[in-house]
Amino acid sequence: MSEYIAKPIIQDQYWVVTDGDKKVGNVVADGSGFEVKLNGNKAHFKDVGDVKRMTQIEFQTLKTNKAKADLPFAIYPTTS
Repeated sequence: MSEYIAKPIIQDQYWVVTDGDKKVGNVVADGSGFEVKLNGNKAHFKDVGDVKRMTQIEFQTLKTNKAKADLPFAIYPTTS
């Protein structure tokens, strides 16, 4: 079995599972655990550890950009 990558769409709630560049399923946190849809099959797991062990899915973390956004008109002085 090849290793799949779960890419986060909504942090800790929804992931798209890929095999290379091809989408093969998704993982959804449903309140009672995690529902995994993979290659047309559905399974339910109680935690992420079970998902990782049973399906060979590697979960990526959501990357956040902590750099400050540049203001488009920062060079123009204002009174407010």
